Amino acid sequence: KKVKGAKEPVSFERYVEIMTAQECWATAGKDVNAMLKKVFNMTAVDWSNLGAYWSQKMVADVSMAMKLPELQEKYRPRYSQASQDDDLEV
Repeated sequence: KKVKGAKEPVSFERYVEIMTAQECWATAGKDVNAMLKKVFNMTAVDWSNLGAYWSQKMVADVSMAMKLPELQEKYRPRYSQASQDDDLEV
């Protein structure tokens, strides 16, 4: 399928949100596939399809890739579970 004329499956911002959530879950040692299903009602195949779509779009428009870090910082606090004092024992 050609991406050029394909309908956007999710917004770019939503794509980055899902990507960032998965990174946070993996860092926290969570089951990423289970969380993907629970939070976004998606499977790994769904995620793969989104990745194929958006990676081609970013290759065609590098300015999108430049927005990634800013968007990731926006969503990282939402999906990061560790708090400042999580390493303290009481």
